[in-house]
Amino acid sequence: MGNEHPEVARLLNNLALVLRDQGKLAEAETMFREALAMRINMLGTEHPDVGASIKNLTDLLVSEGKLDDLKSLDVANGTNAAAVVIQDNLGWRYQNGLGVDRNFSEAVKWYRKAAEQRDSSAQMHLGWMYEMGMGVAKDYAEALKMYLAAGESADADLLNELAWRLATSDTVEMRDGTNAVRFAEKAVTASPQNPGFLNTLAAAYAETQQFNRAATTEQEAIGILPSDQDKNGYESRLKLYQAHKSYRAQENP
Repeated sequence: MGNEHPEVARLLNNLALVLRDQGKLAEAETMFREALAMRINMLGTEHPDVGASIKNLTDLLVSEGKLDDLKSLDVANGTNAAAVVIQDNLGWRYQNGLGVDRNFSEAVKWYRKAAEQRDSSAQMHLGWMYEMGMGVAKDYAEALKMYLAAGESADADLLNELAWRLATSDTVEMRDGTNAVRFAEKAVTASPQNPGFLNTLAAAYAETQQFNRAATTEQEAIGILPSDQDKNGYESRLKLYQAHKSYRAQENP
Protein backbone atom coordinates (compact mmCIF):
# COMPACT_ATOMS: atom_id res chain seq x y z
CA MET A 1 0.00 0.00 0.00
CA GLY A 2 1.54 3.31 -1.11
CA ASN A 3 1.61 6.55 0.83
CA GLU A 4 -1.46 7.76 -1.06
CA HIS A 5 -4.23 5.22 -0.85
CA PRO A 6 -7.89 5.50 0.25
CA GLU A 7 -7.17 3.25 3.24
CA VAL A 8 -4.26 5.47 4.33
CA ALA A 9 -6.53 8.53 4.13
CA ARG A 10 -9.19 6.72 6.16
CA LEU A 11 -6.66 5.79 8.84
CA LEU A 12 -5.36 9.36 8.99
CA ASN A 13 -8.88 10.67 9.37
CA ASN A 14 -9.69 8.16 12.12
CA LEU A 15 -6.46 8.96 13.96
CA ALA A 16 -7.35 12.65 13.77
CA LEU A 17 -10.74 11.91 15.33
CA VAL A 18 -9.05 10.10 18.21
CA LEU A 19 -6.59 12.96 18.74
CA ARG A 20 -9.43 15.47 18.66
CA ASP A 21 -11.35 13.53 21.29
CA GLN A 22 -8.21 13.46 23.44
CA GLY A 23 -7.98 17.24 23.24
CA LYS A 24 -4.85 17.16 21.08
CA LEU A 25 -6.30 19.66 18.62
CA ALA A 26 -3.09 20.79 16.92
CA GLU A 27 -2.10 17.21 16.12
CA ALA A 28 -5.63 16.41 15.01
CA GLU A 29 -5.64 19.41 12.70
CA THR A 30 -2.43 18.23 11.02
CA MET A 31 -3.92 14.77 10.44
CA PHE A 32 -7.22 16.16 9.14
CA ARG A 33 -5.34 18.38 6.69
CA GLU A 34 -3.24 15.43 5.47
CA ALA A 35 -6.32 13.24 5.01
CA LEU A 36 -8.16 16.01 3.15
CA ALA A 37 -5.25 16.74 0.83
CA MET A 38 -4.80 13.04 0.08
CA ARG A 39 -8.47 12.52 -0.65
CA ILE A 40 -8.69 15.54 -2.94
CA ASN A 41 -5.61 14.36 -4.83
CA MET A 42 -6.95 10.81 -5.23
CA LEU A 43 -10.69 11.33 -5.47
CA GLY A 44 -11.28 14.89 -6.69
CA THR A 45 -13.41 17.51 -5.02
CA GLU A 46 -16.81 15.94 -5.68
CA HIS A 47 -16.37 12.70 -3.72
CA PRO A 48 -18.38 12.18 -0.48
CA ASP A 49 -15.22 11.24 1.43
CA VAL A 50 -13.79 14.66 0.59
CA GLY A 51 -16.95 16.25 1.96
CA ALA A 52 -16.56 14.26 5.19
CA SER A 53 -12.94 15.39 5.55
CA ILE A 54 -13.93 18.99 4.95
CA LYS A 55 -16.62 18.81 7.63
CA ASN A 56 -14.16 17.34 10.14
CA LEU A 57 -11.56 19.99 9.45
CA THR A 58 -14.16 22.77 9.42
CA ASP A 59 -15.57 21.77 12.81
CA LEU A 60 -12.08 21.53 14.30
CA LEU A 61 -10.91 24.90 12.99
CA VAL A 62 -14.07 26.51 14.33
CA SER A 63 -13.56 24.91 17.74
CA GLU A 64 -10.00 26.32 17.73
CA GLY A 65 -11.30 29.76 16.79
CA LYS A 66 -9.43 29.60 13.47
CA LEU A 67 -12.06 30.99 11.13
CA ASP A 68 -9.43 32.92 9.19
CA ASP A 69 -7.59 29.65 8.55
CA LEU A 70 -10.82 28.08 7.34
CA LYS A 71 -11.61 30.97 5.02
CA SER A 72 -8.10 30.89 3.59
CA LEU A 73 -8.21 27.22 2.59
CA ASP A 74 -7.85 26.90 -1.17
CA VAL A 75 -10.92 24.69 -1.27
CA ALA A 76 -13.03 27.30 0.58
CA ASN A 77 -12.79 29.69 -2.35
CA GLY A 78 -13.21 27.10 -5.08
CA THR A 79 -16.10 26.36 -7.40
CA ASN A 80 -16.90 22.75 -6.67
CA ALA A 81 -18.91 20.55 -4.32
CA ALA A 82 -16.17 20.60 -1.70
CA ALA A 83 -16.08 24.38 -1.67
CA VAL A 84 -19.81 24.86 -1.14
CA VAL A 85 -19.71 22.68 2.00
CA ILE A 86 -17.37 25.20 3.61
CA GLN A 87 -19.07 28.26 2.13
CA ASP A 88 -22.55 27.33 3.32
CA ASN A 89 -21.13 26.29 6.69
CA LEU A 90 -19.38 29.62 7.12
CA GLY A 91 -22.54 31.47 6.17
CA TRP A 92 -24.55 29.55 8.78
CA ARG A 93 -21.97 30.20 11.47
CA TYR A 94 -21.84 33.95 10.78
CA GLN A 95 -25.63 34.14 10.61
CA ASN A 96 -26.08 32.43 13.97
CA GLY A 97 -22.91 33.49 15.79
CA LEU A 98 -21.55 29.96 16.09
CA GLY A 99 -17.88 30.22 17.02
CA VAL A 100 -17.76 33.77 15.65
CA ASP A 101 -19.43 37.11 16.29
CA ARG A 102 -22.76 37.25 14.48
CA ASN A 103 -22.31 39.11 11.21
CA PHE A 104 -25.16 39.03 8.72
CA SER A 105 -23.22 40.74 5.94
CA GLU A 106 -20.45 38.16 6.21
CA ALA A 107 -23.07 35.40 6.23
CA VAL A 108 -24.59 36.75 3.02
CA LYS A 109 -21.16 36.87 1.38
CA TRP A 110 -20.50 33.19 2.02
CA TYR A 111 -24.03 32.05 1.22
CA ARG A 112 -23.80 33.90 -2.07
CA LYS A 113 -20.57 32.12 -3.02
CA ALA A 114 -22.25 28.75 -2.60
CA ALA A 115 -25.60 29.86 -4.05
CA GLU A 116 -23.87 31.00 -7.23
CA GLN A 117 -22.79 27.39 -7.63
CA ARG A 118 -26.43 26.28 -7.37
CA ASP A 119 -26.13 24.77 -3.91
CA SER A 120 -29.72 24.34 -2.77
CA SER A 121 -29.00 24.77 0.95
CA ALA A 122 -27.14 28.03 0.37
CA GLN A 123 -29.85 29.27 -2.00
CA MET A 124 -32.47 28.67 0.68
CA HIS A 125 -30.35 30.37 3.34
CA LEU A 126 -29.68 33.34 1.08
CA GLY A 127 -33.38 33.56 0.31
CA TRP A 128 -34.10 33.75 4.03
CA MET A 129 -31.61 36.62 4.41
CA TYR A 130 -33.38 38.54 1.65
CA GLU A 131 -36.81 37.76 3.12
CA MET A 132 -35.81 38.97 6.58
CA GLY A 133 -33.56 41.84 5.44
CA MET A 134 -30.55 40.42 7.28
CA GLY A 135 -27.24 41.60 5.83
CA VAL A 136 -29.03 42.82 2.71
CA ALA A 137 -31.95 45.09 1.95
CA LYS A 138 -35.23 43.24 2.34
CA ASP A 139 -36.25 42.01 -1.11
CA TYR A 140 -39.17 39.60 -1.34
CA ALA A 141 -38.78 39.07 -5.08
CA GLU A 142 -35.14 38.04 -4.68
CA ALA A 143 -36.01 35.82 -1.72
CA LEU A 144 -38.68 34.02 -3.73
CA LYS A 145 -36.26 33.64 -6.64
CA MET A 146 -33.73 31.96 -4.34
CA TYR A 147 -36.35 29.64 -2.83
CA LEU A 148 -37.59 28.52 -6.22
CA ALA A 149 -34.04 27.93 -7.43
CA ALA A 150 -33.27 25.88 -4.32
CA GLY A 151 -36.27 23.68 -4.93
CA GLU A 152 -35.01 22.49 -8.28
CA SER A 153 -32.20 20.41 -6.75
CA ALA A 154 -33.25 20.04 -3.12
CA ASP A 155 -33.59 16.78 -1.21
CA ALA A 156 -36.90 15.79 0.39
CA ASP A 157 -36.28 17.56 3.71
CA LEU A 158 -35.34 20.82 2.03
CA LEU A 159 -38.26 20.53 -0.41
CA ASN A 160 -40.58 20.19 2.57
CA GLU A 161 -39.12 23.24 4.29
CA LEU A 162 -39.38 25.32 1.12
CA ALA A 163 -42.94 24.18 0.48
CA TRP A 164 -43.94 25.11 4.03
CA ARG A 165 -42.58 28.62 3.63
CA LEU A 166 -44.22 29.12 0.25
CA ALA A 167 -47.58 27.84 1.54
CA THR A 168 -47.81 29.37 5.01
CA SER A 169 -45.86 32.64 5.06
CA ASP A 170 -47.78 35.51 6.64
CA THR A 171 -46.20 37.78 4.02
CA VAL A 172 -48.35 37.68 0.89
CA GLU A 173 -45.40 38.42 -1.41
CA MET A 174 -43.67 35.27 -0.19
CA ARG A 175 -46.51 32.87 -0.89
CA ASP A 176 -46.55 30.72 -4.01
CA GLY A 177 -49.12 27.99 -3.66
CA THR A 178 -48.50 26.36 -7.02
CA ASN A 179 -44.83 25.75 -6.34
CA ALA A 180 -45.56 24.86 -2.72
CA VAL A 181 -47.75 22.02 -3.98
CA ARG A 182 -45.11 20.98 -6.51
CA PHE A 183 -42.32 20.84 -3.93
CA ALA A 184 -44.49 19.21 -1.25
CA GLU A 185 -45.72 16.51 -3.62
CA LYS A 186 -42.13 15.67 -4.55
CA ALA A 187 -41.20 15.40 -0.87
CA VAL A 188 -44.18 13.13 -0.14
CA THR A 189 -43.34 10.97 -3.15
CA ALA A 190 -39.87 10.48 -1.68
CA SER A 191 -41.24 9.67 1.80
CA PRO A 192 -44.98 8.83 1.69
CA GLN A 193 -45.27 7.90 5.38
CA ASN A 194 -43.74 11.08 6.76
CA PRO A 195 -46.50 12.93 8.67
CA GLY A 196 -44.57 16.21 8.57
CA PHE A 197 -44.38 16.08 4.79
CA LEU A 198 -48.10 15.30 4.55
CA ASN A 199 -48.82 18.20 6.91
CA THR A 200 -46.93 20.52 4.57
CA LEU A 201 -48.72 19.15 1.53
CA ALA A 202 -52.05 19.81 3.23
CA ALA A 203 -51.04 23.43 3.86
CA ALA A 204 -50.00 23.77 0.22
CA TYR A 205 -53.33 22.40 -0.99
CA ALA A 206 -55.13 24.88 1.25
CA GLU A 207 -53.06 27.75 -0.15
CA THR A 208 -54.28 26.78 -3.64
CA GLN A 209 -57.89 26.62 -2.39
CA GLN A 210 -58.02 22.82 -2.61
CA PHE A 211 -59.53 22.59 0.85
CA ASN A 212 -61.06 19.11 0.56
CA ARG A 213 -57.69 17.67 -0.47
CA ALA A 214 -56.05 19.66 2.31
CA ALA A 215 -58.38 18.20 4.92
CA THR A 216 -58.01 14.65 3.63
CA THR A 217 -54.22 14.95 3.58
CA GLU A 218 -54.12 16.44 7.08
CA GLN A 219 -56.26 13.58 8.35
CA GLU A 220 -53.82 11.14 6.76
CA ALA A 221 -50.94 12.89 8.52
CA ILE A 222 -52.74 12.75 11.87
CA GLY A 223 -53.38 9.04 11.37
CA ILE A 224 -49.68 8.21 11.16
CA LEU A 225 -48.31 10.54 13.83
CA PRO A 226 -45.95 8.49 16.02
CA SER A 227 -47.18 10.20 19.20
CA ASP A 228 -49.75 12.73 20.41
CA GLN A 229 -47.06 15.39 20.90
CA ASP A 230 -47.93 17.33 17.73
CA LYS A 231 -51.53 16.23 17.42
CA ASN A 232 -53.09 19.47 18.67
CA GLY A 233 -51.33 21.54 16.03
CA TYR A 234 -52.33 19.15 13.27
CA GLU A 235 -55.93 19.04 14.43
CA SER A 236 -56.14 22.84 14.65
CA ARG A 237 -54.97 23.09 11.04
CA LEU A 238 -57.47 20.42 10.01
CA LYS A 239 -60.28 22.57 11.42
CA LEU A 240 -59.02 25.52 9.38
CA TYR A 241 -59.08 23.50 6.16
CA GLN A 242 -62.53 22.13 6.93
CA ALA A 243 -63.65 25.75 7.33
CA HIS A 244 -62.03 26.57 3.95
CA LYS A 245 -59.26 28.65 5.47
CA SER A 246 -55.50 28.56 4.88
CA TYR A 247 -52.88 28.34 7.59
CA ARG A 248 -50.49 31.21 8.31
CA ALA A 249 -47.22 30.74 10.19
CA GLN A 250 -45.58 33.53 12.15
CA GLU A 251 -42.00 33.88 10.92
CA ASN A 252 -39.25 35.01 13.28
CA PRO A 253 -35.72 35.92 12.14
